[in-house]
Amino acid sequence: MAASTPTAHAATITLAAYLSGAAAIPPSQSAAFGEADFTYDSETKELDYLVTYEGMPAAQVEIRGPADATENAPVLIPFPSPQSPLSGILVLSSGQADLLLAGRLYVEVHARSHADGAIRGQIEKRQ
Repeated sequence: MAASTPTAHAATITLAAYLSGAAAIPPSQSAAFGEADFTYDSETKELDYLVTYEGMPAAQVEIRGPADATENAPVLIPFPSPQSPLSGILVLSSGQADLLLAGRLYVEVHARSHADGAIRGQIEKRQ
């Protein structure tokens, strides 16, 4: 009789964040907007990203957490460049991956005129 052991299956998960001034905490009057698209590979822990925004010059773009959509949190991952479009691949720690998949991370874009965050969007799984 052969014993069977469960095997973990790698998954590719798509996520997105829609960035607006209304989502910033506190809300900003910025008319800027943007979108962040992500693909996460659970086997390699690689997060492929594309962040675009319009309507302002950015000083910094980052992933923050852990927080829900009503909370602010510290920077977890600063993007290497603030210029739209931003794209690349990040390798997440197990803790960062858990927060990502639980919806506890967000993207925030800062401008010199909105140092507390001009636009923001919670990263959520796409349906």
